[in-house]
Amino acid sequence: MATVINEYPLSDPRTVVNMPYDGSVLTVEVLDGVPTLCSRENASSQKSDRVFVIFASDQAIGDGSLSYVGSFQLPAGTAYHVFEGDPAPIE
Repeated sequence: MATVINEYPLSDPRTVVNMPYDGSVLTVEVLDGVPTLCSRENASSQKSDRVFVIFASDQAIGDGSLSYVGSFQLPAGTAYHVFEGDPAPIE
């Protein structure tokens, strides 16, 4: 089984990524101006849809059922934080 590192652009505040269910997120960084998730994966693992959401600092994130993945900063200085999971609507 070959292990690979793949990159997935997170171009929306909520992005569905079809990737191996057992992929391990290594980092989130800005590549060519786009937040990008890097994942270590077994190339032969079955894929599934995984949901990643981006929140700015000081933005409400809901009930805490999300799993923290990483943070990144854009050149303008704003910090953002990436979580895995599909958040419930914030009322």
